[in-house]
Amino acid sequence: MVSLRHALLLALTTLAGLAVLAAPAGAALGDVLHTIPAPAGSPADLAWVNGVIYAVIFSPTERRDIYIVDPATGDSLGTVPHAGAMPMGLTYDGYNLWQVCLSGDRVYKMDPITGEIRDSFAAPGGTDGQPIGLGWDGEFLWLNDSHDPGKIWQLDTLGTVQNQIPAPGNSPFGMAWAEGFIWVSDNNTSGAAYIYKVNPEDGQILDSFLCPDGGGSPNGITHDGDNLWIVVLATHTIYQVDDGIASAVDEPAPASSSPLRLVRTRCEPQSGVVDVRFAVQQPGEIRALLLDVLGRKRAQALVHASGPGSYDVRLARADLSSGVYHVLVRGAAASATCKVLLTR
Repeated sequence: MVSLRHALLLALTTLAGLAVLAAPAGAALGDVLHTIPAPAGSPADLAWVNGVIYAVIFSPTERRDIYIVDPATGDSLGTVPHAGAMPMGLTYDGYNLWQVCLSGDRVYKMDPITGEIRDSFAAPGGTDGQPIGLGWDGEFLWLNDSHDPGKIWQLDTLGTVQNQIPAPGNSPFGMAWAEGFIWVSDNNTSGAAYIYKVNPEDGQILDSFLCPDGGGSPNGITHDGDNLWIVVLATHTIYQVDDGIASAVDEPAPASSSPLRLVRTRCEPQSGVVDVRFAVQQPGEIRALLLDVLGRKRAQALVHASGPGSYDVRLARADLSSGVYHVLVRGAAASATCKVLLTR
């Protein structure tokens, strides 16, 4: 079980970590911004959890666990027990930690503090599949299956398949969802390995960049709300990398996106603030609401969208307590919602 100190670190490091690790002006897609050592041998995947990195280790057995890592220093803050015999993909939905087991072909829903298994389901590829990477888009899970030919499954939280698209590269491994796109790391140890930015609707490769330091084994990948983090097996290093997506409000929304969609949310636990980014296709008045689990309005903001693009809004209330909240972004003809976990 993780100690009280580690639980407090989960709650209190978000603001400090983001401030220390801000991207420099002029950074471009694939630029390395910061590096830290991987916590143990054979890292498989990463997840960003309330300001810290969770790194899952798949071997050797004596070091196999999920390590909690300080993103500024690389120091290990503790561990969480893994699920299954060969833990691989890892992601976080704001409340649950999700982990793939390659040897058991299962996806586990876990307590992010204790590692207790809350639920599990069989991976969609069955025993013929190779489920490895895992991501969360705010509503659905995305699962990398590297069985030839590679594929990416979209799943609900019960394991029901919603969609399937082709996976990029020769050996799709790590998976992350960020800014409305899928990011896949290609573990191509026999040649150049790339990180791919993928359209979640059809699997089209929208952009790519080479693995940091020219490595061929970028196993794990996650996103902190601003930048990517990639763990490379060969160099035993975790890299913070620019995702190439500008935060300006005139950033165009993808033509294939819905009329209104949530791009990301980020909690600032010390001040009771939830930062929200949403994208719209048409100009108009957009209202953002923060609701508690009983549906009561706790904060709201009004945005006048001048045209298609992405917009940022801040929902703040100093007296918010720890718990699960719902972010609702609503326009004249469409709305979008997601859950956030505020830990104070």
